[in-house]
Amino acid sequence: MPTKTKIILIIVFIIVGASMVGGYLYFTRNVVENTDGTKTTTYKKFNSFGTGGKNENETTLENNEVKDPQNQVSLSVDSKFRKITEVPVAGASFYKTIIKTEIEQPVSTSTTETKTTDNKKGNKVVLPEVVVEQNIQKEEVIQTVRYVERTTGHIYQYNLDSKQATRASNTTVPNIYEALFNDTGDKALYRYSSDNKNISTYQVTTGKELGDFLPSNIVNISSSPKKDKFFYLIKNENGVVGHIKNFFEVKSKVVFESSFSEWISQYINDNTIYITTKASADKQGYLYSINTKTGTLNKLYGNQLGFTTLANSRGDYVLISTVTNGNLNLEVLDVLNYKTLPLGLSTLPEKCVWGSNNIDIYCAVPKEIPQGSYPDDWYKGLVSFNDRFVKINTSNSEIIPISADDSQNIDATSLFVSDDQDTLFFINKKDSNLWSLDMK
Repeated sequence: MPTKTKIILIIVFIIVGASMVGGYLYFTRNVVENTDGTKTTTYKKFNSFGTGGKNENETTLENNEVKDPQNQVSLSVDSKFRKITEVPVAGASFYKTIIKTEIEQPVSTSTTETKTTDNKKGNKVVLPEVVVEQNIQKEEVIQTVRYVERTTGHIYQYNLDSKQATRASNTTVPNIYEALFNDTGDKALYRYSSDNKNISTYQVTTGKELGDFLPSNIVNISSSPKKDKFFYLIKNENGVVGHIKNFFEVKSKVVFESSFSEWISQYINDNTIYITTKASADKQGYLYSINTKTGTLNKLYGNQLGFTTLANSRGDYVLISTVTNGNLNLEVLDVLNYKTLPLGLSTLPEKCVWGSNNIDIYCAVPKEIPQGSYPDDWYKGLVSFNDRFVKINTSNSEIIPISADDSQNIDATSLFVSDDQDTLFFINKKDSNLWSLDMK
């Protein structure tokens, strides 16, 4: 190569290199104004081949750490609550399904020398020994909640793991205000006002377009703990008549009659049903038991204002609320010993549920209770609460907060829990949406 050409190439190389370095320093410079008014310029360290780097004078945030202390409150939001539906719900129930599948194992064979006698020759023969490994049975537990959409009557199934809801039935029955499921979740009782005067009760079955009507004028209904039967009260000119009916049978059995018609029932077990007079702030309330075998009515407790109840599954303890000087008092009634245990809380049994051990109670407790007539004003929707959630151990009166989140605006009712007692479900009375609360 001629010497002149070499010189030109060297000059071009120097000019290009200088331009690159100058451009890098220009775009990576950091000009800082000092306190005395002078300015200092710093540059990032040069790293070849795109290995990166940072200005030693720069501050970085590691692991998404937020340095601004004013933002700390907004980051501590309790995520235990989950809003399951965006539409009003008429009723819901928890279901756990166990799916068993067998995983087949490969069949292995081995050859062993087995001494056998041939009748003709008396020789030893070698027989293959087949070894079959036992199949492994795999269990998959699927936890779901079935609920009824209030406006349409459509049944949906919500999977707690996938957080997805699928429609299980599209039978349309509008304006349902109450729904009860059976033990398998494939049948439901719809309660609705057909003509703004009479109450209709309709039994639907998933997969079928038509259902069955129950007798008209059913004023109260409750399902058994096993959800295979239900008890209902029919109002007539003489008072009410109480029937027991199986979800899969046509006939019913009469177990109760009364000239007084204002009752709330709770199905305790196959032998016992509890009924409480409808509560009012200015009327004395009473609790009775019905023997479903003999029809005997037995008074358990009463003579209390604003009296509402919720018994455990054994019926030996009953959560009760009474009104004294306008204040709500929550207590536990020991039925066998006829004594009460004050719990020091102000809420209603309708905002609670018993745990499966019949000792723990999970309650939504109003943070504040406006002045009013209780429980009447809450029933009528004249007042609305903003709840916190607690767990009550009735054996030692210990009260344990379930959630520290005060940001949720919830007035809970229709509470129920999952089989493992890890999740609490409820309907928000403010908009009838279905919610869950993680208690783990």
